[in-house]
Amino acid sequence: MNFYNILNIKISNQMKNTNFRFTWKIGGEAGFGIKSAGLSFAKALMRAGYETFDYSEYPSLIRGGHNTYQVTVSEEPIKSTDSAIDILVALNKTTIDKHVAELVKGAVVLYDGSEIKLGKIARQDIQFLSVPFKEMAAQTGGDIMRNTVAMGATMAVINLPLKILAQVTEEIFAGKPQVIENNLKAIELGYEYVKKHHNEFVFKHELVVEKKPQRMLIPGNEALSMGALAAGLNFFAAYPMTPATSVLTYLAAKGVEQGVVVKHAEDEISVINMALGAAHVGARAMVATSGGGFALMSEGLGLAAVSETPLVLINVQRPGSATGMPTWTDQGDLRFVLHAGQGEFPRIILAPGDVDECFYMAAQAFNLAEKYQTPVIILSDKFLAEGSATVPVFDEKAVEIDRGKLLTEKTIPASYRRYRLTADGVSPRALPGMKGGIYHADSYEHSEYGFSSEDMGERIEQVNKRAKKLEAARQDLDGATLYGSSKALITLVGWGSVKGPIIDALNILPEKISAKFNFLHVNVIWPLPSQAIKKYLNSKKKLLGKSQRLVLVENNSEAQLAALIRQETGVDITERILRYDGRPFFANELAEDFKNLL
Repeated sequence: MNFYNILNIKISNQMKNTNFRFTWKIGGEAGFGIKSAGLSFAKALMRAGYETFDYSEYPSLIRGGHNTYQVTVSEEPIKSTDSAIDILVALNKTTIDKHVAELVKGAVVLYDGSEIKLGKIARQDIQFLSVPFKEMAAQTGGDIMRNTVAMGATMAVINLPLKILAQVTEEIFAGKPQVIENNLKAIELGYEYVKKHHNEFVFKHELVVEKKPQRMLIPGNEALSMGALAAGLNFFAAYPMTPATSVLTYLAAKGVEQGVVVKHAEDEISVINMALGAAHVGARAMVATSGGGFALMSEGLGLAAVSETPLVLINVQRPGSATGMPTWTDQGDLRFVLHAGQGEFPRIILAPGDVDECFYMAAQAFNLAEKYQTPVIILSDKFLAEGSATVPVFDEKAVEIDRGKLLTEKTIPASYRRYRLTADGVSPRALPGMKGGIYHADSYEHSEYGFSSEDMGERIEQVNKRAKKLEAARQDLDGATLYGSSKALITLVGWGSVKGPIIDALNILPEKISAKFNFLHVNVIWPLPSQAIKKYLNSKKKLLGKSQRLVLVENNSEAQLAALIRQETGVDITERILRYDGRPFFANELAEDFKNLL
């Protein structure tokens, strides 16, 4: 069953499993060009007509340390990666030592035998192909070209035409003829060496070049940024914090041409206050950070809520607490963002599950922020933010801009009240400087006109008014999607980025096993889509004489979504698959976990 073809709780009985899936990994020290090699490989495979997802690991160091980049390749859409490696490119001995246990039976290791002495390797079921990376790199520009030689060698191993990688290289280094020449020579040397000296090796998959519609290879952070731009982003502020930093670097590069003001502020307190100022005067404003930075924004979050200022905040999760593990992944901030800020106030929390959802939900976030005049938080994580996937080109024309109850000077009523009591809790909004739209705004509780107030009646009215927004938003948001048959015996439950590994794992499994599962993905955390969840997680339901089983899959240690579901619906999910070691779920490992459930 191809779960990616089942959308919006539509049920499909068509089975389409595929076993064509392999993972390539390159490792070495920082400065070896690990990331650039990985991206080039992924782009080349995409150009050859394949689907790819890439994932990188690197330590929280300015310099040095062990870095890896892996690319999983498939004929069918994929949104995750595997822990089992089919091809390992080792630019140093450490890479072999650390990752030899990850290699599948029959895997191949590309390494430089003149630099790396294998010694006693316990594995006899893998092949080692020596390629003189350093010697060939010296002919094309020095040690920095070893990764490029390795790329050419890889193309020979998987038997794809060299011209595909050559085209990618020419595009990456466009306008730099000498760099292009050096890289093309390095690629050719690596390719020809393998063809000449290791021509007996045959890769287990036969790859052929196929023409497919235009697609992109893009990480989640860039998709969020593009969605914000499509929604009319005017102002963005941030302080660099891994793994959210690439939102800042992407928008800084695009800001001038897109007419967006991009500010690198001195800290996260300044970041949110700058963005609130921009939003107050009518700009579509956004900030991006990770957990520690979001902590500094908590008071500003409350200011956005009480002043009813639309604002979009991205929190890209990493393991905490405190500094935690800055370059690794986690889903531990759910409770934090749900309760951040003193007092009680409405907020909307979105949790995209893949790169496509990053784009469209980021665009949606701006409409929601202005429609309900409240902060909207996008909850991502390192795995989704930095993992690149092949996706169809985003449809910017599908993005509609809704500015809610934003007034013009012609529509401002007499005796304007900025915080007027309304049935849906949302008051008509004038901008500073509009004739007839004068009002007072600060961080205090207030009257309908915005004047600070400690009156009991006005306090109750304004709290109740703001709370109404969530009830309206609940009707507006469809935040739970069921993938698979509603009659499956085991329902998997997850949120955010676990979507990709879960669906890929189900697609890996044989039909007779995957048909026993379905998957409920939650991508709106608050207001939680309680009615939809209760509909599909009714633990009393009997199927084929057996009770339906519920199993949570979550990247934290406390099953935070399960606790929220129990709080809001009464449904208690007691079976759980949890991971909190800083690594994402890998599809091949989850597939084994799911088989064990049976």
